[in-house]
Amino acid sequence: MVSSGVFNYVDKRLQQIKDVTQPFGGITVVAVGDLYQLRPVGKYVFELSSNIMLRFAGSVWQSNFYLIELRQIMRQKDDSAFAALLNRIRKGQQTMDDIKILQDRGVNSSDQNYNRKALHIYATNIQTDEHKNDRLTELAKPIVQLTRREQKPVSLENYTVSDNPSHTGGLVKTLRLCVGARVMIIRNIDVQDGLVNGAQGQIIDFLPSLDNVQAILVKFDKPNIGQTARNASTLNLNIYEKNVVPISRIDVQFSTSFKRTGLTITWTQFPLKLAFACTIHKVQGLSVDELVVSFKKKFSGGQAYVALSRCRTIQGLQILDFDPQKILQSSSVKREMARLQENVRLPSPYIFLYNPLSCRVWTISLLNARSLRLHFNDVLKDLITKSSDLLMYTETNTYNHQANMMNILDYKQEIVPKDTDKKRHGLACYWRNTISCARKLAFEGQNIEILQMDFKDFMIILLYRSPSLPLSLLMSDLKDLFSSLDVHQQRTIILGDFNVDALGDNYTQLSELMGRHNFTNINSVKTHIQGSCLDHVYLSSDLLNTYHACYAHPSYYSDHFHVTLQLQRSLDMNKFKAKLSGLLNMII
Repeated sequence: MVSSGVFNYVDKRLQQIKDVTQPFGGITVVAVGDLYQLRPVGKYVFELSSNIMLRFAGSVWQSNFYLIELRQIMRQKDDSAFAALLNRIRKGQQTMDDIKILQDRGVNSSDQNYNRKALHIYATNIQTDEHKNDRLTELAKPIVQLTRREQKPVSLENYTVSDNPSHTGGLVKTLRLCVGARVMIIRNIDVQDGLVNGAQGQIIDFLPSLDNVQAILVKFDKPNIGQTARNASTLNLNIYEKNVVPISRIDVQFSTSFKRTGLTITWTQFPLKLAFACTIHKVQGLSVDELVVSFKKKFSGGQAYVALSRCRTIQGLQILDFDPQKILQSSSVKREMARLQENVRLPSPYIFLYNPLSCRVWTISLLNARSLRLHFNDVLKDLITKSSDLLMYTETNTYNHQANMMNILDYKQEIVPKDTDKKRHGLACYWRNTISCARKLAFEGQNIEILQMDFKDFMIILLYRSPSLPLSLLMSDLKDLFSSLDVHQQRTIILGDFNVDALGDNYTQLSELMGRHNFTNINSVKTHIQGSCLDHVYLSSDLLNTYHACYAHPSYYSDHFHVTLQLQRSLDMNKFKAKLSGLLNMII
């Protein structure tokens, strides 16, 4: 991650190059990253300079950058429950159930199921080096020691170079390797060829011999890495697999100090290091199927999240010396993320209208209309109404005798009327005529208002909770809902105005309850003009893989925002075959 010092330097340097005073020289800059991950060397990008005079210039970060949050998780896309757990850890919102799940992944190094061959992640270099040496010894193969070659000017003949790789361009003085050892490239050799910093593999052989190593043959984890280098090599590689690539020595120049930049030393060494284990700082961007994370030693903000989230599934993860107290987040990052989310520039309210996938997704809109009958003409003219497959409204304030006046062309409807005696505010659901609804149920007797709609691809449960209703009664009704409805047997969406701020401190209890029943809230942005997230959208775990997008955008006729959910449609094979047959007949 870039520090504020480097960030400001890039800004001023671009102004200098372009000869303008505009931020970054007038060039468009997209800053990509996750503040919740590891702290950069130096100050966070959003922190002001320690120099009091520079502070008067303000913050180029806070003045020019706005948040756009990407929410599709790729690394854990096949384990949605694990992805949701990691996201809670990332923000410091982990539940007791989350801690229990992580505790269950705990192992001891003496356990029979301990995965010693998996990549190990530690907090310190000392721990990492110890594990690497232990694994190297366990391989019981002849160890090759490869010492760097050094060239330096006469004036530096008596100068001793530090053994710290951070001072030598990443190269080490002596490499200890053997056949079968896991290694990682530590310098970009050929980016186009995939021979980049962080690429990992296993040593297959040393050529031409152990006593005279000119090339190290590495079988990389990804078969496409290094194919250009292999094809260009003059070595006879026919007896090896096609994804075995020769790695040669490289030259790296470095200065003895920042002040004496004219005096450089050259080291020639193989750009490799053992990869049985890595520090947490080295694994950012890495994805693995099997992983062991050690919680020994001191952890700082974001380290636990970065370490645990390198694994694609919870089944592939093991934890040594787990300590939940070491799941930490930076308080300054939390404040900055809150500021960014408060000042987020809202996307176009109708961004999903221009989505080329709109014909292949379900578009479901939720709104607390604050009286549907008063704003019905606005609803009819709203582009979101015309572009949604299903429309869900809470707090409609529509009486039974008014329901027939609330028709929307080309839509069927189910309206639960307002009932003053029962203190009900009213619910409404509209769905296109082309969609069939198998069952409609409005539940009586609860403290909250509930409407269940069963469609072919999913079940929707719409609810409303009055802000005057105690949270304990909401929790009680939800527990009754889960016990009375067969929501575990089908794909279910629970949405509505919960009048619980999902961005606030009081959300934990509700979040834990929904999580225990395998429901994930996919809307975590403000849905009310006062900045709170009162309108929630929960998907059951079997629907998460169909999740496409969720937008929240203001409505001019309500103090609540429209929340628009999009889910990928399941392919109707009978219709697909019929269309395909028709096309083939036309061609014939």
